[in-house]
Amino acid sequence: MASVNYTITEFNNAKIFSIIDANSGFWQIMLHPESSALTTFIAPFGRFKSKRLPFWISSAPEVFQKRIRECLKGLNGVVGLMDEFVVYGETEKEHNERLYQVSQRLQDSGWTLNAEK
Repeated sequence: MASVNYTITEFNNAKIFSIIDANSGFWQIMLHPESSALTTFIAPFGRFKSKRLPFWISSAPEVFQKRIRECLKGLNGVVGLMDEFVVYGETEKEHNERLYQVSQRLQDSGWTLNAEK
């Protein structure tokens, strides 16, 4: 995850911001079948395993951030902070262009966004 100092530096000249929320962030990442088996747990009504990245795995935030960085690589004016993305620009035009680029990249990569937030 980006450090606070890095993030503040990124926002240095920005005047317009948008926050985009990934819908059920971690759950958008499918687990490899071998990894899925490692998440098996027993409950009173049976055994269960996760097919998607569960919140309770200690490496989940790191895995999620890596996927986000890979998805947004090469785009300017966006910082991923957990399951949210901050899109920023110095002017409204710059911000809107960046927002469109980020939205397109996320959509093309199969990420879904939370329209309510």
